[in-house]
Amino acid sequence: MSNHPIYEKSVFKIKTALQSGSGFILNDFPFIITNYHVVEGFLHVAVEDIYHNKFPAEVFYMNTETDIAFLKADNLNIYQSLHARDIEDKILIKDRIQALGYPFGLPFSITEGIVSNNKLNIEGQNYIQTDAALNPGNSGGPLIDHKGQLVGMVTSKFRQADHVGFAIPMQVIVQEVNFYLSKNVQEKSIKCAYCEHLISLQQEFCENCGVDIDTSKLEEKPLDDFANFIEQALNELGVQPILAREGLDEWSFYQGSSLIKIFIQKNKFLYAVSSINYLPNSDLEKVYTYLLSDPVKPFRLSIHQNQIYISFRAHMSDIYSDLSQNIQKNIAQLAIEADKMDDFLFHEFNCPKIILN
Repeated sequence: MSNHPIYEKSVFKIKTALQSGSGFILNDFPFIITNYHVVEGFLHVAVEDIYHNKFPAEVFYMNTETDIAFLKADNLNIYQSLHARDIEDKILIKDRIQALGYPFGLPFSITEGIVSNNKLNIEGQNYIQTDAALNPGNSGGPLIDHKGQLVGMVTSKFRQADHVGFAIPMQVIVQEVNFYLSKNVQEKSIKCAYCEHLISLQQEFCENCGVDIDTSKLEEKPLDDFANFIEQALNELGVQPILAREGLDEWSFYQGSSLIKIFIQKNKFLYAVSSINYLPNSDLEKVYTYLLSDPVKPFRLSIHQNQIYISFRAHMSDIYSDLSQNIQKNIAQLAIEADKMDDFLFHEFNCPKIILN
């Protein structure tokens, strides 16, 4: 664990049923900070650290105007915190910065660039403009200086051009944190866009200024039929669906030592797949003969490069037919079979197991 610099241990992947983003811990503040738009439509999300540990978090505070949200989770005190750059130490044009996060839901990455504009005003709000390479999934991640100190939070990129990204300045984030701490809030809340009063998620209007609240922002988005179908199967396995979500129509989870991935291919087929073993260094003919014997119907054993896979495929139309219950059972059974098969191939044919971090 000591191989990772402190700031890598402070940054997290945030995952919902629609997308993924990034988040971070700042100045020992007991919440994960991210963009509101990363978690929009969800009150419960999955968080993953640099070591691939997953845990649930609640969206505890939202400011839709500044695009900031705070996530509450257990045991955040075991993680390192980033520290904010001194407010008097202004970030300057051409200062070198780094963007930290999980672009496209991929593993942790760092991109470098310079500050192109340190006070870009867009619709009345100031942003830091940078030429660092930013992508979907970087949103909510920290922007740091050469000392590893926070200077901003990545919020978006200009879609019509590369190397034009934007970050919320550190001063706005620190102000939001200090405001929240000053209120000593014990329940989920949203900041009123008109009077900046904190409103409980149980209320439909601001008790301070009387303005109506858009309650749709305070509700969990309903899952579509397909997502509900998959997550019912996961529940049958005892898997927490929220922790298995990898974005839109993608899930992954461990069954024993096997990593199971569920996804849609070409909008036609549902796949459940697990990479379970490597091919052995000898006696390949015995392995090929076994794999070709189709021993685990309705599942398929296959080889890609040097790895052995077990998979299940169903046409999307079958999910909405009389076959739906069998498909759900097969998804659950594939996970169980994958966990058994990697042991069998190891002991029977000396196929090394695939160990994933």
